[in-house]
Amino acid sequence: MPGHNRQDAERLSLIVETQREIAGAGHDLQAVMQLVAERSQAITRADGAMVNLIEGGDTLHTRAATGIATTAFDARRPLSGSVAKHAIESGQPILIEDTPRMLASTRSCARRSATSRSYACRSSRALT
Repeated sequence: MPGHNRQDAERLSLIVETQREIAGAGHDLQAVMQLVAERSQAITRADGAMVNLIEGGDTLHTRAATGIATTAFDARRPLSGSVAKHAIESGQPILIEDTPRMLASTRSCARRSATSRSYACRSSRALT
């Protein structure tokens, strides 16, 4: 499909551009996290995206958010029982296609994600 190849090329170009911008951000962690959220949303054509950090080993802190996820910015919530915990433990991305049903057990997350129909979670570990 010609249109499909063009979309793939546009996404690849955006990924390469993102890599350059991340390198250019230097040591500004907040700028890098915001860029990652913005570009993740654009590349996946999602309605929103967020970047979380783990604090104290048991708390997720949303440090960057875009689109419909902006209401979760600066939120802190327990890591236990979260979708992120499963992605971190397995090291694999997770896609939930029926967010309202899946997240119903996590009330604060469900409230923030009420307008989302799907949810993807990918763990990224810092290289030290």
